[in-house]
Amino acid sequence: MPSLLHEGVLELVRKQPTFAAGLLGQLLDVPVPQFTRARLADTALNQPVPVEFRADAVVVFEADAPVFGAIIEAQLRPDDEKLYSWPHYATSARAHHRCPFAVVVVTPDARTALWADQRIALGGGNHYRPLVVGPNDIPRVTDRDEASRQPELAMLSAMAHGQGDVSTASAIGAAAAHAIRQLPDDQRRVYSILLEAALSASARKVMTMESGLEKFFTEEHRRSQAEGVAEGMAKGKIEGKIEGKAEGKAE
Repeated sequence: MPSLLHEGVLELVRKQPTFAAGLLGQLLDVPVPQFTRARLADTALNQPVPVEFRADAVVVFEADAPVFGAIIEAQLRPDDEKLYSWPHYATSARAHHRCPFAVVVVTPDARTALWADQRIALGGGNHYRPLVVGPNDIPRVTDRDEASRQPELAMLSAMAHGQGDVSTASAIGAAAAHAIRQLPDDQRRVYSILLEAALSASARKVMTMESGLEKFFTEEHRRSQAEGVAEGMAKGKIEGKIEGKAEGKAE
């Protein structure tokens, strides 16, 4: 059963596929070609053989035709099986969509980031290397204007740093909470639950001492936010497999 943190990382991409371009360009310095639309694609990356390969999330950037693609993998711990599936994901998606593809591993765990950032031997002297976004690559977003401009990055910051230094974690949480308020209802509910799970108890306590955030994590608020979250996340997965379109241009 996938954990809330695992699903949370993917939910940021499912809710806003253009966020994948930010992961590539802003955090990894990998340029994404100019595009007019980012859409979720089918996560099944199978060949006609009796083995199933299913990625976490697949985003295709298009300008009339596909120009680039990203396979987002949320990884909470090392798993050597992924050293076999990640190269397959990239080559299979590349062949299917007829454009370059990158595997982007997103992890809030430093040890897992170090493990994932390795050259995978394919044989015959050939290698594949995924792109890795670890906690050291994710900024500590405490500025509320920046958080409002990039709510998905603010949420990812909370997931990566919400259990660390209490002062910093609470500032990150407060910035994310203010950014969340501007989002549509279903997105706000999901992000609120994810933010609570990302922050330590101490960080939540400090954060809710601030005026305007006193009731952010109360039981009443939690119940109201939780209504429909599971259904919404499940719906998002289904829609993502079908189409999951989102308009946007690369920065």
